[in-house]
Amino acid sequence: MVVTELGNKAIPNAIRSTSKTLESDVLIEHIDHFLKGYESLLTKRNYWTHGLRGVIPETEDNPICAGMIKTFSAKGTMKYSEDRVTVAQLQQFFSDATAFSSFCEAILNELQGENELWAEMREILNKPPPSLERPLLPGALNKQIRAVPTHWLRPEPSPE
Repeated sequence: MVVTELGNKAIPNAIRSTSKTLESDVLIEHIDHFLKGYESLLTKRNYWTHGLRGVIPETEDNPICAGMIKTFSAKGTMKYSEDRVTVAQLQQFFSDATAFSSFCEAILNELQGENELWAEMREILNKPPPSLERPLLPGALNKQIRAVPTHWLRPEPSPE
């Protein structure tokens, strides 16, 4: 019940702090690795989801379909970023998310024993059991942040 009131950024902090009480240093390191991956994936997901402004379709002149991303920030100063997210980036994101989901399942199995329902689902879907082998951390989001030009904030007065 406590976790339901925590936001996506507070949950990793709570889990990281709580994990320090475990007796297994290896498991603590696994949890920390998982949380680094989770936070990286969450950053990308938020940027792409909340910044999506439209889709550029694949055409003869534009051979790659991409989502147009534009975000604004007003934390101290006005900033913005413009970017594109490609199908290849989304495919890599889902691959990374799947790997970290499986890794998380393996950690949970170590902490509380295997969940019978998940084991049955894996068998039905013909999926391998989760592994404590650490997946590679997702690449960092390469977001180009720019200062908002002054003329956007203070337009020239009209001559009228």
